[in-house]
Amino acid sequence: MPDMDLAGKEGLASDDLLCVVDQWLPILYHTFPSRDIDIQDLSSEHIARIFFLLENGEVNEVAKKEALSFCFYQLRNDAQSKRFKHAVLIGSLPKFMLESKLQYILRNLLEAILFDSCGEAYDSKLRKSAIKAIEKIVRKCPVDGDCDGITAINNDIVRFLFDGLMKAMTDYSSNSRGDVGYIVREAAMSGIEFLLTHISRQDPSLIKRDDWKLFIGSLLQQTAEKMDRTRAHAGAIFIRLIHSEVSDTKKIPGLKVFQKLFPKNFPDFFRRGRSADIFSRLIKILPMKEYTYPVLSGIVVSSGGYVSESMCNHARRSLLNYLRESASENIEQFEDFLNTLTTIYKNNGRTDRIVFPLLCMTDFLLLNDSFSLIMDNDCHPFLLGVMDMLEVESVTSTDVIKTEVIISATCAMMEFPDKIRKRSIPLIIKYLMNKYPKVRCYAADQLYIALMTFEKSLQNYQIDRLMELLADTVWEDSLSTLRTVIEQICHGFNLSANHLLLLEE
Repeated sequence: MPDMDLAGKEGLASDDLLCVVDQWLPILYHTFPSRDIDIQDLSSEHIARIFFLLENGEVNEVAKKEALSFCFYQLRNDAQSKRFKHAVLIGSLPKFMLESKLQYILRNLLEAILFDSCGEAYDSKLRKSAIKAIEKIVRKCPVDGDCDGITAINNDIVRFLFDGLMKAMTDYSSNSRGDVGYIVREAAMSGIEFLLTHISRQDPSLIKRDDWKLFIGSLLQQTAEKMDRTRAHAGAIFIRLIHSEVSDTKKIPGLKVFQKLFPKNFPDFFRRGRSADIFSRLIKILPMKEYTYPVLSGIVVSSGGYVSESMCNHARRSLLNYLRESASENIEQFEDFLNTLTTIYKNNGRTDRIVFPLLCMTDFLLLNDSFSLIMDNDCHPFLLGVMDMLEVESVTSTDVIKTEVIISATCAMMEFPDKIRKRSIPLIIKYLMNKYPKVRCYAADQLYIALMTFEKSLQNYQIDRLMELLADTVWEDSLSTLRTVIEQICHGFNLSANHLLLLEE
């Protein structure tokens, strides 16, 4: 590639320079996405150098604007390689290219991270590269909280970068291979760690206590979730921060508790095979109200659904022990736990990644008599919230395994009196009328077990007759054949014929 240092050329008129630029820019733009690394390096070098066109060293602002527009346009290119390479190029831009365009560049990179600008294709490589580009740009620029944000990082830039990267930590995109959003989540964790520590060294006033609280909470959630490599990555960052020499980390709420629970040599425990030790320590963070929600959200994901049996058991047992201890020693802590669980469902009602394991965990806790403390309170918000969840999911669920969990939990709710029982009985009868014989059989089995288990609490109903009907009926028969049996079951539960008509609708 010829020498493109046009700033040092003498005897060329400005029109001649512009002509050369017009000829070379398209060539450089075309060659940068080449697979040849040397060509990429030369292209990126000359794309920057070509803007020093004037003898006084001033930048051609028009050409710079066109170059940036082209790069951001390429982030929406149909070809993945071009999207990725132009994200890398943006991060490699020299400082003079960033001047007066700093916010514009950073906001466009955030857009590439947070939004699917490439149609239906999910591009985790582009998003990770865009996060890395943000890191490189922030590293090059000075920090001045009171400036206008044109040539230096100010408070507004810190705010939108932090908020955007925190949002990237919630990327749980999936495809046929499963969770592919973990690549973006891991990159976002590293990006926020750099942003907070780098800005704290330059101007600690720009990083607030709530920033540390939110980030540490998100890290703790990731350390409790089911993916091994992401858990290890989050754990390593968490350990570095709580034992960091950066003075601003003293703003982290609960820092001394963390340092005691998680010594410097603890990162290895976040790896596979250490789930028992992890959950036994994470569960001790639940009483800290700043972190109850994120930690419990992470434990919920690991306590049910499609996770390893050992992890599921350790997560559930930790929660069970915590609830039993709270119920006997700290009623307020017990109530906080129930309120947080209810909030998790309300916030994630349509997110199957959360709802399915939450159903599994709730079913486990119900079967282990974890809520005896609120047994006589049929208006408790948690019990009403569980019934709301079961009723909604019973309508939307198409997965057999999930349906079986709903049935099991619904039967367990029959132990609670009055309003809860009156809502759970019609729901389980509805499953006896399901179009799938397998579901009807499972519902009949679970209802039989519930009647036998909660017999003392269900004395107002015809228990013996109900158990006889459930045991003697062939639930694989057609629904028309089973209608008479369903009518008798409704009668045994003191339900009118109108109830049956409502259930059939």
